[in-house]
Amino acid sequence: MEINQIRYFLEVCNCGSISKAADKLHMSQQGLSMAIRRLESELGCDLFYRKTGGLVVTDIGLRFRGEAEEVMRHINRIYDYCASYSAGKTRICVAITNSVIVRLPPKLQQLLINGTKEFDVKLIEHYSSNCADMVCDGEAVFGIIYGEADVAKLDVTTLDMVKQVIIVNRENPLAEKDEIDLAELDNVPIACPDEYSTPRIELARKFERRGLHLNVAYVCNRPRQVIDVVSNNPWLAARTLADELTEHDLERVKVLELKNDSFLIPIRLISKKGRTFTVQERLFKHLIIDSYRNDE
Repeated sequence: MEINQIRYFLEVCNCGSISKAADKLHMSQQGLSMAIRRLESELGCDLFYRKTGGLVVTDIGLRFRGEAEEVMRHINRIYDYCASYSAGKTRICVAITNSVIVRLPPKLQQLLINGTKEFDVKLIEHYSSNCADMVCDGEAVFGIIYGEADVAKLDVTTLDMVKQVIIVNRENPLAEKDEIDLAELDNVPIACPDEYSTPRIELARKFERRGLHLNVAYVCNRPRQVIDVVSNNPWLAARTLADELTEHDLERVKVLELKNDSFLIPIRLISKKGRTFTVQERLFKHLIIDSYRNDE
């Protein structure tokens, strides 16, 4: 079995047809079809069956796809490592929660986006849980995640705390208060991020612990957009970030503090528990942590 056969198979899976995959691979349909047939012959099974409109992966093909994707991840890491080595750099893969990079100190942002003369940084943005999985599986050396982390599997360093707030329109009856109990938001229409995001998960947990109903009426992952939506909807409450609110926003919306609840979500640096770091990886970890110390 050749590496290119695996690449071809995965591209056909992604495209759903030989013709589309051939275009992406810059090869002829006949050549791609022959490569797939040779792979099926070598494996002794059919990986696809034809259906109106394209190809469908068989059950054994789905199993093979999962293994093939894992193989390609390892192969791509080898290529990445060798490319970095030839350039005289250490390759570091960092998994980071979506949009969290804008919450990091400028010095750390620059490190992660541009790397340095010593480090070639590969940055992967995903949900916090996926980032943690990448670190546990060895796909990423470090993770910078929003929210809680499994200390049984991960070494965890808290870098920062991000304050969450509840806002309502100035015309909303709740705007007469400065502080509310979470029960006052029971079944109130609320704007939240999507269900896989850390703030939504944390808010849902708060409601669940109190036996309350979280009534998600609007889904948006952009704090600025949420603020604008609430400023134009007297009936809607929302969760957003305290540092996103401007003086102009506070003329249109009211911030409500939750009684006995500071509603802080941590930004945490994670690595796989028990992992043995190289000297360069240890240095990179210190660069991350020091970027917060120097930012104070």
